[in-house]
Amino acid sequence: MNILLSMPEDGQSNAYIINALQDMGHKVIHIDHRRYFKHCTDIIPRALKQENIELFLVLHLAPHQTYGSDFIRQLKVSFPHVKYASWIFDATLDGKLIPDNEQLLEIIKEYDYFFTVCDGQVEELQEKGVNAHWVQEGASGYAYDLTKGIEKKIDVSFIGQVGHPKVHTDRVPLIKKIINKFDNTLVVGPVYTQETDILSHHLLRPTYNDVEHARIVAQSKINLAHSGWGDINHYFSARAYRLMANGGFVLANHSKGIEDIFEVGKEIATYTDHKDCLEKIKYYLKHEDEREEIAKAGRARVLKDYLFNNSLKTILGIIK
Repeated sequence: MNILLSMPEDGQSNAYIINALQDMGHKVIHIDHRRYFKHCTDIIPRALKQENIELFLVLHLAPHQTYGSDFIRQLKVSFPHVKYASWIFDATLDGKLIPDNEQLLEIIKEYDYFFTVCDGQVEELQEKGVNAHWVQEGASGYAYDLTKGIEKKIDVSFIGQVGHPKVHTDRVPLIKKIINKFDNTLVVGPVYTQETDILSHHLLRPTYNDVEHARIVAQSKINLAHSGWGDINHYFSARAYRLMANGGFVLANHSKGIEDIFEVGKEIATYTDHKDCLEKIKYYLKHEDEREEIAKAGRARVLKDYLFNNSLKTILGIIK
């Protein structure tokens, strides 16, 4: 299949998706609509025609960086043989839950298929006229296992966004509590807070690339995966998949339906609140053998069931 993939070049997800589709034998034409958005209305029709595209797949539906409903309708008239699909990796857009975002709803109704990582939102989206399906994120099939021979010199690490005023607001107080109790903690990624104790434990940047990310995971005894929207059924962040694929022991907030995704206590560890998180960190720092067994089982499960290859096979199976 010839696929036109429209999504930002973030150095992670776009590469994972392209690699997975190519592994499956598909031809992929990629456009970064975050960088070239102003030119996309000219580029997209030309690409659909010249490359004999069969599927137009759009990710990253950010404000002012997403194709309008009129544009999608025009494409469907001009290229009726093409199938149009979008996939979103978040529960919210611009601070609103997807089913409550009227502007976005009008757009995604135009797509033949809409895929979301939030199973708990599918029924409501379908009731509002969206052909919605649940498809999880995943990890790269080329995950780096650097666990052997690398000293685990970091007690706790968190790789991700901290302190954004609109999302994941619970991360700052939790990470502050962890730092105050476990000084050997590392924070990596975009930080929007000026909290001195967090900045003093921050790498002052995101990771450079996947290999450095894997090295940090390999050096960490406990990899924290505090995902947002834990009350939405079967929502699970790609962060945990990537940590586990790289052989990391993951301690995640206990989200709704997580038992259907992983075997809790054997493939992943979870906590229910801040107090429980601190107690679990203390416990697993003391129980190295148990920690390592969970990390090993978690990696095996992700590489077997939760790669982007699996997710894209599901998407293409639905579209077929």
